[in-house]
Amino acid sequence: MQQVVLDIIRPHVNEESDTIRSSARFQSLKAFTSIHGVGSATARQLYSIGIRTIQDMEQYYDVPIADDGTPVLPEDQIIYTPNGQRVPTSNKIPDLDIKVALVLRHDFAVSISRSEVEEMHNLVMAELEEIQPGWASTIVGGVFSFRYRRGKSESNDVDVVITHPDVRGGGEKLRGLRKRSVERLYERGMLSQISNVPD
Repeated sequence: MQQVVLDIIRPHVNEESDTIRSSARFQSLKAFTSIHGVGSATARQLYSIGIRTIQDMEQYYDVPIADDGTPVLPEDQIIYTPNGQRVPTSNKIPDLDIKVALVLRHDFAVSISRSEVEEMHNLVMAELEEIQPGWASTIVGGVFSFRYRRGKSESNDVDVVITHPDVRGGGEKLRGLRKRSVERLYERGMLSQISNVPD
């Protein structure tokens, strides 16, 4: 038993975990779960049907590929005005599904500067003030944006906690706020895809 504990706590000593981490299966599953919306269960399912690479995933999800080899969103999915504003093509906000996440994966990997994080926070809060005034918020850390809270110059995402100082009526004011604010941002061309916003 002592040897098992020592193998676990000593870094790079456990041969079994080193073997697993270097296996082709582990490398495939790790790559799959790097795509937004792909968790461990989906990754295992993809592997079980013979998919081994991100390129295999692109074929499986029928992601269009440009002449230069980069994935692209279908033309009918996002339309822009001459001044660069996105034009909503329907009232339904497009969900960020795995196909879109595959296309946008390189964009998701780009770090966001502190000033951009703060600008996004200010933009969201200004829109909330238009919907209903009086909100309080702070930029917080998720898995990636914790870097912001630690004072790092760049982050990978923006997480904002929003509340209302009205102790008695604040909870009621929060009801449906996320959906209303996402719809407003989408209508104004500030969002093109969303993920996990309940009805």
